[in-house]
Amino acid sequence: ITLLPCSCQPSRFSMRSLQAFVFVLSITLFSGPLTASFQLNSVPKWSPVITEDRRRFSAASFSSDIPSNPTNGVSANDLRAIQVTDVNGRRVPLGSAISSSGTTVLVFLRHLGCTWCWSYVYQWKQVQKELSDAGIEGPIFVSIGDKDRLQAFLATNPEISSSKFFVDGYDFEAYKQAGFGRFDEKPKEVTDNVQPKPAILGGFQGWWTFLTNFMQLAPVTPDMKFPENLTPEGLFWVGGTIVIKGDEIVYRWDDRISGDHPEASDVVEIAKKTVAA
Repeated sequence: ITLLPCSCQPSRFSMRSLQAFVFVLSITLFSGPLTASFQLNSVPKWSPVITEDRRRFSAASFSSDIPSNPTNGVSANDLRAIQVTDVNGRRVPLGSAISSSGTTVLVFLRHLGCTWCWSYVYQWKQVQKELSDAGIEGPIFVSIGDKDRLQAFLATNPEISSSKFFVDGYDFEAYKQAGFGRFDEKPKEVTDNVQPKPAILGGFQGWWTFLTNFMQLAPVTPDMKFPENLTPEGLFWVGGTIVIKGDEIVYRWDDRISGDHPEASDVVEIAKKTVAA
């Protein structure tokens, strides 16, 4: 075997490959409890204490077996007033996409380069028509990023309407106003024994699309220097899923860690019952 001499200056390709590897590792290590992150094929385990605290019977006179914490100090009008950025870079109120009197499903994702973000969006793609047929607005998505990342994400997910997808900036103001936060700042008793859902992206093609695009979608800005660019703050923020009918928050789920979200099909059933009520 002949060993070829190497340059002291790594090639651009090798540096980018190394950065990509380290970033993937960072996302894995900083996306929730370490043991949970390495068990993507396991069945999620809900904390009994948190489940009971988050369960609620809605005012629409139907019950849900999915944990919910619908108040959280944030009202439907508070959500409507939140400023977000649309695909054209314009600042708009979230209320411009939320039905004034009907039912709307609102989803705050993690950042656009997150595996579980893509997986949850994939779930919602499968039920978009069911929502539309039932007269339900949404899902309205909010993620962490900017106009360019949003445009890139939508280009790889053409099934999603650009009028229903917005981003929050790297000050995370929309997430703060909506009552969401960082998973690493949540009480230990909240995140203990919580595991992320398995990431499902629609087979090989879905995974290939994600892996060839996630680096440009991750919440890393040009001003970030090493090592901040390996673990940017955007990796730590988590969102949730909300069902709004008129001025009432009928259902709210706050993600405890990355990948901790309800099944989209279950949320659809809750939303459909508000229409029938």
